[in-house]
Amino acid sequence: MKKTLIRFVGVVLLFIMASAGSGNYYGTQVGDQAANFEVANAAHQLQLQALRGKYVVVTFWSSADADSRMANIRYDRAAATNARLEHVALNYDENQSLWSEICKLDGVNIASQFFARNENGAKLFKAWKQNEGFSSFLISPTGEIMAMNPSAQMLNQL
Repeated sequence: MKKTLIRFVGVVLLFIMASAGSGNYYGTQVGDQAANFEVANAAHQLQLQALRGKYVVVTFWSSADADSRMANIRYDRAAATNARLEHVALNYDENQSLWSEICKLDGVNIASQFFARNENGAKLFKAWKQNEGFSSFLISPTGEIMAMNPSAQMLNQL
């Protein structure tokens, strides 16, 4: 029994050490490498990794959340005036028709907007830890998360 326990602990320790040494840590904190994801809208499919070389703001938003909706508009406008900045907006409204009308009303670039109220979007919502409220992330050209909910001043300095 004692040998079995020692072997089990040894295997667990080896697994932990192997996982820690992988060098590819993905998370949602400043300094973490941003996890790649793929989304699609009527215009095109997009992989976050395909935007390497540019700064990217990833925005999670819903029209029911005024702060996130305003952030989406603000980041969309910043990307429209800065060739080094891309904006990827993931929307979690109840239905796609509402999302489409809100995008028109807000005057945002529809090519950067993705309706994410689906299975893939639910995985992204969980992976990017959005269950505590909607957030936005500024990602560096190398794929590192630089800031959470970046300010207009920060974006102007890019």
